[in-house]
This record gives sequence, C-alpha cells and structure tokens, in this order.
Amino acid sequence: MKKPLYRYQHYDLWGAINLTRDAVLKVRSRELMKCNLSVEQSGILYLLAILDHEPTLTEVSMYLVKELHSLSKTVMRMENLGLLKRAKDAKRKNVLRLSLTDEGRQAYTCARNRESIEWIMSVLSEKEEQQLTSCLNKILNRALEQLGINKLPHPSSQLESKL
Repeated sequence: MKKPLYRYQHYDLWGAINLTRDAVLKVRSRELMKCNLSVEQSGILYLLAILDHEPTLTEVSMYLVKELHSLSKTVMRMENLGLLKRAKDAKRKNVLRLSLTDEGRQAYTCARNRESIEWIMSVLSEKEEQQLTSCLNKILNRALEQLGINKLPHPSSQLESKL
C-alpha cells in the first residue's frame, strides 16, 4: 500500500497555524489603529528603526519575506504619509535606501506598545514558548528551503540597543 502524499493532521495543523496567525494579526491590527498604522507598516518601521544601516527595498522584502512589488506600494504610501523617505545610495546611484523620518520615528514609538501581543503570548510558560519557537523555526526553515532561500536575514543582533 502506498503512503499518502500528505497526512490530514498536517493540513489540520497548517489550518490551526493560519487561524492563530489571522486572529493575532487582527488583535494587533486593532491595537495599531491608534497609531494609524497597518501591521505591515509597523513591521517596516520596526526594521528601519533597529537596523544599523539604511536598507534597500529588496533587503526589507527579504527580512519580511514579502514580494517586492507589493511591498513597494506600501513603502510609497508610507513615503506619501511622511513616515519614511527614499534616497539614492551615495555610491550606487541606481539604488534607493530607506530611512525613517521624524514622523516615522514617532509612529514607531507608538507601535512599540505591544500590550496585545504580550497578553496573548503570556498564556505560554517559558518552556512552552521555547518549544513553540523551536517548532516554528523548523517549519519556517523548511518553507524557506522550498522557496530557495538559504537563510533568512535576521536583525536580532541589533535589537537590544534599539528597543
């Protein structure tokens, strides 16, 4: 007898992950309304605030695992709102670098209030949180492998001084 191509519990787990993600994003989105930000905009502001350099749009798309074309629309909207600016790279004139404006820094400060996330995640013990993080990283790495992404750039080494 042939082994099935997939197991139903994998599909159920995938559904549970998606449902959880959607619910948490909805809660976070409501929290960000007072900052007049979307979750995606908040993520972009976060990256620009913690990185030790002004990234390109391509770099931001890699950090967030987002398609460049959809991210570029969000960045253009954010620039129109005065949250960030795009400037030509000093050495490579065809490269644009992103940076926060003063208004963007204020919006980032507002978005740093993550009470909803803290409240939701506090349901887990420290050990459960470590286990979940480990399991999700395994799933993420497998998905990145399928996408042909060797390693996701991670700004965590730059976090402590900026938070």
